[in-house]
Amino acid sequence: MVVVWPVSSVVQMVPLIIEQALDNHKLLSNKIRELAPSGPHDFYSQSAYVYERIIDVRLIFTRLANNRQLLNKLRDKDQRLRPKRQIYKKTLSKKLQIVVDRYSDVHHQMRLDMESLFVFGNLLLEHWARLILYFIGELPGEHLDFVQFMNRMQKKDDKGLLQPLWG
Repeated sequence: MVVVWPVSSVVQMVPLIIEQALDNHKLLSNKIRELAPSGPHDFYSQSAYVYERIIDVRLIFTRLANNRQLLNKLRDKDQRLRPKRQIYKKTLSKKLQIVVDRYSDVHHQMRLDMESLFVFGNLLLEHWARLILYFIGELPGEHLDFVQFMNRMQKKDDKGLLQPLWG
């Protein structure tokens, strides 16, 4: 029996959310140029870093989604090629060994991509936080803790420092 794991609606929404993030970043960049055309160089660098990290996250997620589909196909091929009755210590057929090796490689790549998604997602959050600090007129310190930053920016009922942006 072949088990097909359904793709959750959240996973299906990720590409749309990423595209919305790119659109929102473009709107923010236009607003920044309009309001602060002579801001510090690092301000514009942070904006470029945010854009690059969004693109990185999109690439990693797309690769993960494509590899998930490939794993499903390889699993199906494995089940078709695998003998119904397995004999202990018998070598797999060459075709089946190729499928098993490829499955292992793709699975390993997906694990690395998940770790990369964590790293680049955190970089995106850090660059975004620095950009927002510049936007509200503060210079970011050497070390920036994103959780502390968000607690300060958005307090209960959106009454934090970002409140003017919601209106």
